[in-house]
Amino acid sequence: MDELRRKLNDTVEENTSIKADLDMYKNDLDEKVTQHKIAAKKSVQLIKELKSQLQKESEKCAMIEESKNTLEDQHKQEVHRLREKVSQNMAHNGDGISPKTVPTEDDGVKRALAKRLESLLNENQALKEKVSFLEQSIVSLNEDLIQLRAAKTKALSKTEEATDDEEEIFI
Repeated sequence: MDELRRKLNDTVEENTSIKADLDMYKNDLDEKVTQHKIAAKKSVQLIKELKSQLQKESEKCAMIEESKNTLEDQHKQEVHRLREKVSQNMAHNGDGISPKTVPTEDDGVKRALAKRLESLLNENQALKEKVSFLEQSIVSLNEDLIQLRAAKTKALSKTEEATDDEEEIFI
């Protein structure tokens, strides 16, 4: 009888120890699931922020592209006007009046137009560089977005696996 009581006590102690271990494992698992959910939510938020930033960058790029096109059009018009002025000056010089002998206002206009043309060309080059930089930024942001989507998908699949494993444990 004493032996049975001792075995019973041993079994009860073992059962209590196993229950304590099980509770500890359940708490640990709950903690890890919570941490995983928090990480998943953070990655979703990061993806949303990156999408928003990508949208803003795309809008900026479109505005710069539009500005570049406008400046190119202005540049073409300015070049056309300069060519017309040059052809008019050539026709005017063909009347027998030498520009070297008679100073005209056209000399000042030519200089002003040449300066304007130079400034427009410089501005156009700067805008081309900006557009190139923004296009590279957009490509980089797209790559980052693809990586984050892959990470999100992976994280979500791990969450589902953890949930499935948890269900198996409790069954």
